Amino acid sequence: MTLSLFGFKASGLQRQRFVWALLLSLIKGTLLTLPRLLIIVSFSVVCLYSVIFIHGEHPVLNQIKSFSLDVTAPLIEWINRPVHLVRQNYAKLRDFKQLQKNLISLQKENFQLEEWKSLALQLKRENQNLRELLRTLPALDQSFFTAKVLGSPAGSEYSTLLIAATKTDGIVKNAPVVCAKGVVGRIIDVGLLVSRVVLLTDINARTPVRFETTGEQAILAGTGTAELVIIHRKQRYETDRESLMHDQVVKVGDRLITSGSGGVYPPDLTVAIITRIQESPNGGKIYARLVAMPSTLEFVRILDSLDVQNTAS
Repeated sequence: MTLSLFGFKASGLQRQRFVWALLLSLIKGTLLTLPRLLIIVSFSVVCLYSVIFIHGEHPVLNQIKSFSLDVTAPLIEWINRPVHLVRQNYAKLRDFKQLQKNLISLQKENFQLEEWKSLALQLKRENQNLRELLRTLPALDQSFFTAKVLGSPAGSEYSTLLIAATKTDGIVKNAPVVCAKGVVGRIIDVGLLVSRVVLLTDINARTPVRFETTGEQAILAGTGTAELVIIHRKQRYETDRESLMHDQVVKVGDRLITSGSGGVYPPDLTVAIITRIQESPNGGKIYARLVAMPSTLEFVRILDSLDVQNTAS
């Protein structure tokens, strides 16, 4: 029988010799580590003594402990100061990141609120315009169509206007276009997508009107600007003396309304307000301004033309 020990094969007495040799090598290894063992034992004794020394209640020990604490406290505080500083900066950095996230979230919410506010103001303005438009009621036997104003072509602010109305909506040429305040113009072109309105301020526009205070009839001519001029004024009285006797003198602020002549606009619709009267030896001129300025319109109402009404009747 053989025994393999650390790579050597032995049997009988040789096996015992190897065992004793192994034991002697272990003892020698232990003796060689005695200095290390002494160091460990000494360190343990010192630690044990320190624990007993610290927990002792002797007055001398208490004084020593107090002195040691007084000496080491500033050192400990000085060592802990960077730790506290790092901890505070870390807390501030964490709060800053959280504030940054909150700021980004608030900016997004503010942007959305601004969009909602803009939409709400737009709907409020459109609602107000539609409510005002409902006050301009046509005759009971006259139908109408409400259309949105798309704007004016380039360079034609006081000439034409584009509206969202087509033939399928029943819009016909020469149909009067009004708003809540008064007359705007009439339809001149009807397309498949939009229709074009010639304004009363167009340089070629001529509108039969009547002075509301005196009843005199006249023609209101467009000048291509915001101001219109009265031409072909028909005096109701033969002399100015008769006009003064009836206390009916045209003055600034008087209204001009449609007379119903010409077969385009129904009578008694507000058109303009007199802004200034220019006196001259040749008879003078009367200037007026539309009550419904094209630049402020968002919705208009298209009435049936007088030709359609006469055909229906």
